[in-house]
Amino acid sequence: MQRIIGPAGASYRFSDSTMLTADMIFVSGLRTGELPQVAPNSLHTTPYAVINTGISHDFRWSPDYKPLTVRFDVVNLFDQVYELRTGSASANSPRKMVRVAVITSACHKNF
Repeated sequence: MQRIIGPAGASYRFSDSTMLTADMIFVSGLRTGELPQVAPNSLHTTPYAVINTGISHDFRWSPDYKPLTVRFDVVNLFDQVYELRTGSASANSPRKMVRVAVITSACHKNF
C-alpha cells in the first residue's frame, strides 16, 4: 500500500479535430521490510512517477456522419521501472508501450 498517490492530467485541443493529452501518476512507493532485522512494513520502496502522452485526430468525411478517430499513445513515456508487488511474488512494471488505435462508430448519421 502506498502512503501518497497523486494523479494529474491535461489535454489541449488544437482544432475541432486534433487533441494532445498527457497524464502522470506519482506514487510514494510500496511498503516493505521483510528482512529478519526489519519490522514488517516499516520501509518503503523508491517513489516513482509514470508519464503517458497521446495525440488523436478525428477524420470527418461528411458533416452527416460520425468521425473516424485515429489515436497514438505512449504509455510509460520515460520507461520508468517500478515494483507492482513486493515479497515472494514480486513483479515489475510494464515497459514503455506504444499503442495505435482506430476508433469508429456505426456509419449512420448523427441525430
